Formats: sequence, structure tokens, C-alpha cells
Amino acid sequence: MDESIASLIDRAGLDKAKVAGIIKRGLDGADDGELFLEYSQAEMLVFDNGRLKQATYDTSQGFGLRAVKDEAVGYAHASDLSEAALARAAEAVRAVKGVAPPILLIVAVLGSIMGGIAAPTEAASMGALGALLIVLVSRKLNLQVLRETMKTTINVNSMIMLILFGSRTFSITFRGLNGDDLIDRMLSSIPGGFWGTIIFLMGVLFLLGFFMEWIEICYIVLPLFLPFFVRQHTDMVWLATVICANLQTSFLTPPFGWALFFIKGVAPPEVTTGDIYRGVIPFIAVQLIGLALLMAFPQISLWLPTAIGWIK
Repeated sequence: MDESIASLIDRAGLDKAKVAGIIKRGLDGADDGELFLEYSQAEMLVFDNGRLKQATYDTSQGFGLRAVKDEAVGYAHASDLSEAALARAAEAVRAVKGVAPPILLIVAVLGSIMGGIAAPTEAASMGALGALLIVLVSRKLNLQVLRETMKTTINVNSMIMLILFGSRTFSITFRGLNGDDLIDRMLSSIPGGFWGTIIFLMGVLFLLGFFMEWIEICYIVLPLFLPFFVRQHTDMVWLATVICANLQTSFLTPPFGWALFFIKGVAPPEVTTGDIYRGVIPFIAVQLIGLALLMAFPQISLWLPTAIGWIK
């Protein structure tokens, strides 16, 4: 370790061996990395008519940690030079090593769909193959990983198929009892015409997002409403985009928002669930503003499908 760096670490009262171990773990697997240490002292003297009126002295210290992997760069900075801060920075920059493969996977899946190479189902199989290759290249593929992955896949698919079977049974029974006519009359009686029914649908989906996952909403709730909009000759691409934007808020709305659980899992212990709930309010507001823009200006959602030839 460089003498100047060692002296700053000693000045901060840190153990050089522990610091070296933390940095090594943080940069392990990266192509390049650097640790920047900062220590500054400042003095200020204020005179008035030759007399000293004020004197201040200030000391500040901090560090920056940078890691490079392929074209991705990770950087973390803190004004607290401590082992805990260095460990947090090392964990942050370690993420740069896993950035490139997921990006390539996303490009492969979405690129194949948007390029017309594969339908969503076939693109999903490409994603599964790509994920398998990433694990294989990273030398983490073994029988146990493959077994757990297949078990999880079966569980998720079984859950979705069970919901699908149940929703189809419910829909057939509901229509057999002329429930679709009841929904049609209810939507037709909503004041405000077409926009009144759209706003009503968006409100129902937003409220359901607090307590239901998007899968249940798509398979159980939407089939009850969509036939009405089909008969109204609504642009289904625009309506689907608006519905998806609305369902996005269900990832943030308590108490069952997925993103809230993810944030709680990585947040420091002092961050409470209430803090997270209050913290997502501005993001929910931004999503609702985006939803309003999609509703007011349909070309926002129709431009890309038109540009790539999905809509003539």
C-alpha cells in the first residue's frame, strides 16, 4: 500500500490490513479499480481594523472508490472515512461486474420482440437460454442450480396456470349468468361518456393494485371490462399501454408492492417500513402524471408501435 495512502488510513484510525481486504473484495473480478482518499485542512482568519475578530479551523476527509468492468463503470463516494463506509462502497461497486450480462439478456429478449424475430413466447425461451449461458460462462452452473431453477420455474408456471384455469372458469360462469350484460349496463351508465368509463377503469385498477398482483388483475378483472371497450372500437394498443402504465403503480403501492419489499430487503435497519411507504409517494405521483399524459396524448404510446410497423 502506498505510504501516503497508509498515512491517511492511519490518521483515520483504520486497520490497513482490513482496509486492503475490503478493497480487494470490492474490486475482485473487475478489470480496473482505484481508491481515492481525501484529507483537507482549512483555516480562516477575519480581521477588522487590524484586529482579529474571528478564527475558524476545519478538517474534512473522505474517499472515492471506482471499479471498471468492460464498458461499465461503478463509483461510490463518502465523506466518512471508516471501515463501514468502505464496506458499503465496496458492495456498491461490486455490482458493476454483473451489469453487462443482464443488459445483454434484456437486449436479446426485447430486441428479438421489437425486431420481429420472435414472438413474446419465443423471446422468453431465448431469455431462458441466455440466462443459462450466462451462468455457464460464469462457471456457476451445476446440477443443484439447475434443479432449483427448474423447481422454481415449475412453481411459478403452475401458479399462473392455476390462476388462468380459475379465471376462465369464473369468466365462463359469469357470462353464462349474463354478468357481462350487467357490466355493460354499469359502464354505459357512468357519466362522462367514453372518458368517464376510462377514468373509472383506471381508478378500479389503481385501487386493486394495492391488494392484488398484476397477474390476478389481468386474468380475472380485465376480461370483465375489455369486451365493453372492444364494442366501443377503442384502440386496444393504446388501452393496453395505459393499463400497463397503471399496473406499474401496483409495484409501489403498499402493502403488497413488490418494489417495497425489495427496498426493505436492502435498506439499513434504521429505515422503517413507514419510511419506505412515505418515500414512494413522489414516485407514485410521477407514475400517475405519466399515466395522465398517456391518456391525454395517445400518440405517445402509439408512436413506437407505428414506427416499427406493428400498427399500419
